[in-house]
Amino acid sequence: MKMYKIVCMLVIIMFYSCSTGSEDNKQEDIFNPSTVEGVLREVTGEWTDRIYDYTIPGQYSDIQSRRITVVLPPDYNKATEYDAIYMHDGQNLFNYDQYGHGGWQADTTINTLVKETSINPLLLVCIPNAGSKREYEYTDEKTGAPHYMDYIVKRIIPVIEHNFSVKKNREGRIIGGSSYGGVISLYAGWQYSSVFSKVIAMSPSLHKQWIVNKTLTEVKPDIKLYIDTGNLEDPDNYTNNFNIALQQIGFITDTNLKYVYGSGQDHNERAWRARLPEALKFMVAK
Repeated sequence: MKMYKIVCMLVIIMFYSCSTGSEDNKQEDIFNPSTVEGVLREVTGEWTDRIYDYTIPGQYSDIQSRRITVVLPPDYNKATEYDAIYMHDGQNLFNYDQYGHGGWQADTTINTLVKETSINPLLLVCIPNAGSKREYEYTDEKTGAPHYMDYIVKRIIPVIEHNFSVKKNREGRIIGGSSYGGVISLYAGWQYSSVFSKVIAMSPSLHKQWIVNKTLTEVKPDIKLYIDTGNLEDPDNYTNNFNIALQQIGFITDTNLKYVYGSGQDHNERAWRARLPEALKFMVAK
């Protein structure tokens, strides 16, 4: 009788464990990227028919739905497969940020570099942060970061690859961001190297010690990595120490690793805007 009760308890525990897991999976399994409709922005001039917005639902209760903005390269052609760069803090990637630094202006930077034939044309995917939950999504190792990255990998990427002519493999995907966005980009490089082959981590907040531990102690991923900082934000050049440590685990400077130390630059969008061309040229140069 005692053994019978133990077996019954184990069956009940297994049932509830499977039920909980299947509920999470059910949310993900029923997602169909074709059901998410994009809205073409009404803009004029050379940006006509090049900017789309998609409101994409999250699959976890702690990851909110948000409006993703997609900017197509000049002369976008459905017959060509393009690289795509997925960038965090999407609301700051244009010509405005709440801190008054003029935004990243990533759209115009990419546009100019493509027209100059300095880089290969690529799609810009702007993923806005969650405001007060930004730190949680970008830097919480246990739940926030894994859930946020699952949102990108299982929701955002399928929508982009369903609607646009992009390379549907890791070689065609870049992920990038700055500050806490640099932390989540590094996390993506190590945890999702089967999805992304290139990582841009500008001014990564390396005081989040877990990301340093992860990158320097886990197996080195097969990725191309760009990191940087400014001398005004990092006078002790702590980021360069990280750069040196990356070389010690097998990264090779100017091959699959590039480190930039910005002179007279602080921790803001103005500095990231100034360094963005170098990062893009390292990743997708002609």
